[in-house]
Amino acid sequence: MGNDITVKGFVGTEPQFYTGKDENSDRCTFRVACNKRFLDRKTGGWREGETVWFTVKTWRSLANNVSKSIKKSDPVLVIGELTVDTWGDSEKRQEISITAHTVGHDLGRGTADFTRSRSRDTSLQTSNPELQDMASVAEFQEVGA
Repeated sequence: MGNDITVKGFVGTEPQFYTGKDENSDRCTFRVACNKRFLDRKTGGWREGETVWFTVKTWRSLANNVSKSIKKSDPVLVIGELTVDTWGDSEKRQEISITAHTVGHDLGRGTADFTRSRSRDTSLQTSNPELQDMASVAEFQEVGA
């Protein structure tokens, strides 16, 4: 994780989910636009800087959760490994992408409701009694909801 980057921006495309041969090869991609706002000292008003686009790639359970949670124009935070993909023979082209390990809504711009993924419930099991009690409370609250 030497090239990790955190990006704050807006989703520019509807996430595209691709089902793999098994759940470990599911993937979801979308584009995020980021730009810096700055104070223009001449006018005294805020201005938008140049927009930078990133392709965000997610895999496995994160891909599934992103496809169900993120929509075009949502404000998001993305954390992942920065890569530059290059292709083309005569005309070299590049795409800046992030292989994300964390994606979430920017709660500075709105609210969100969290729903725990069912496939993750088994991770609540632990040998630590204090944590086990917390897991039981969480399971009880889910059942009672």
